[in-house]
Amino acid sequence: MKEYYIYCDESSINNDGNDFMIIGAIFVDKEIKNQVKNKINKIKKRHGYYKELKWSKATERYLPAYKEIVDYFYSIDGKDFRFCCIEVDKRKIKYNDYHNGDEELAFYSFIMNY
Repeated sequence: MKEYYIYCDESSINNDGNDFMIIGAIFVDKEIKNQVKNKINKIKKRHGYYKELKWSKATERYLPAYKEIVDYFYSIDGKDFRFCCIEVDKRKIKYNDYHNGDEELAFYSFIMNY
């Protein structure tokens, strides 16, 4: 049975500047985790990018680095590496009906049902 490391991130449920929240996850087989990490670090270094990878920081200057990382992800065997995400239209969340009026509870309900 394979073992995976799971890396999750989200764009925040209480970001007033955006009507949508994205929750994404990368699943990396334990056997290739260090290989993937090293490759990503080499790509970042080659492009002079030393920050945390975040789509909100994908400026035109660093777009080639992001493209190379995405291309690398697609080159990995699908049995060893997977990505998935959901998009939540925050305008349609019924906080009072389903989450006791609590944004944080709503956020965790999306994470748990993901």
